[in-house]
Amino acid sequence: MDYLSFIRSWYAGQIADKPVICFLIDSYPILFFSLLFRGQPQDVQFESIELKEQHAGTIMPRLHSTFLGNITRFWFHNISELSATQKKEWLNYCLRYKGPNFIYFALKRADITKKKTDAILVSIPDTIDKKQFIELAHLFDFPRAITPTFLKMVFAQQKELSLDHACLLIHYAQLVGNDITEFNEHWLHKIIVPESSLFTLSQEFFAKKPDKFLPLWHSLADSYSPAFWTVYWSEQLWRAYHYVQFSQQKKLADARKVGFRLPFTFLRKDWRLYHGVELQRAHDFIYTLDGRFKTGGGIGGLDLFYTTFFLGKFSSESF
Repeated sequence: MDYLSFIRSWYAGQIADKPVICFLIDSYPILFFSLLFRGQPQDVQFESIELKEQHAGTIMPRLHSTFLGNITRFWFHNISELSATQKKEWLNYCLRYKGPNFIYFALKRADITKKKTDAILVSIPDTIDKKQFIELAHLFDFPRAITPTFLKMVFAQQKELSLDHACLLIHYAQLVGNDITEFNEHWLHKIIVPESSLFTLSQEFFAKKPDKFLPLWHSLADSYSPAFWTVYWSEQLWRAYHYVQFSQQKKLADARKVGFRLPFTFLRKDWRLYHGVELQRAHDFIYTLDGRFKTGGGIGGLDLFYTTFFLGKFSSESF
């Protein structure tokens, strides 16, 4: 099911009795999910569960019981980040779950293998165009703020937006009102970093060209928070690692799937510069750095990451 059809059915109450909903994603659109679930009645109980932090034996009994007849809608985090064994176990469980509660979760598109299931599978796009942006604003009940002038301003430089950028701009549209000029001059370029710039940044990174990468990095660094950059590089490195592994194993169909959002030069030739261990170590570094940012540390961590990467230390036996 496509995401717009799902939202219409969701708000119309047509799929309220479905116990399992799986959102198929390539990157995690946190603002989109926030908007999607904000309209639930106050008496509906939501609970988020970090699958990496709790044992299955603790979680599963709760899924098969209710308290005083009140159902709970559980949001499962991190299924795609689990080990291969845990991921398979949880997917088999979730896709066969019949109630009495509800399970919702997001899953990397490449991780779905079970075709026959009663669960609702919702395809979430990475980017949307102007027509979808307008419809999304109407479905989320923000139609009046999306004026023709606002639309022209937003889509003047790009034909598509990331889904989360679209959700963020829907919120900003409520605040901007008629003061479009100031917003355009001082804020829009800080909210939307052109996808082409991020693409070029990733291209020079994987090509190991610090002379081209670093000037571009310094021009973009302040456009997003450190949390954004750790998520961005985590995804890029995760995809690059698996692309290298699949390519070396001659599993070309799998390589094409996981290569989505990686730069063309990496897919064509630069992947041969790498061994899996280098990319894995770089990913582990970013994962640790993300934890430090969340606890108020990590100052200078991204610059250290880039220095370590370009000096080839992640591939060193002494690392």
